Amino acid sequence: MPAFLDTLGRGLALARDGSWFGEVDLVRLDGDTVPVELSLAAGSGEGAPAVVLCRDLRASRRRAFEHQLTGQVDRALLSSTEPREAIAAACQALATGLKALRVIILTRFSGAWERWENLPDNPPRFIALSPELSPPAHWGRDGGVRELDTEDAR
Repeated sequence: MPAFLDTLGRGLALARDGSWFGEVDLVRLDGDTVPVELSLAAGSGEGAPAVVLCRDLRASRRRAFEHQLTGQVDRALLSSTEPREAIAAACQALATGLKALRVIILTRFSGAWERWENLPDNPPRFIALSPELSPPAHWGRDGGVRELDTEDAR
């Protein structure tokens, strides 16, 4: 028996005395797990009606995660006046939040391309790229900040 059924049964029992509010992970027919917030209210006695309100928590949890990660990156960017240190710290914060094993960044610094590598619990390494390994010229142009089309990001 899935674990959420036990939680749901306890919630219904408690709701007979008033109401119950809680979170459970439901399993869809395709096997995916969906975290939901439930609000239950039920009458007492056999066959009494019950009202169940269900809210999918995936979008709000994703927004909370993105907000937390953005805050960590922002704090890291302000952690040093030295650009290499601040950017490396921000990339490490991003990697930690995303549970990445390492981060490799190609950046243009003081007119030359560099490869920066961040590994957990190690200081970042900065390696200058030779001109034949440099990215295409259009990568160095500042295109400004552009809005992302959310359909393209999927």
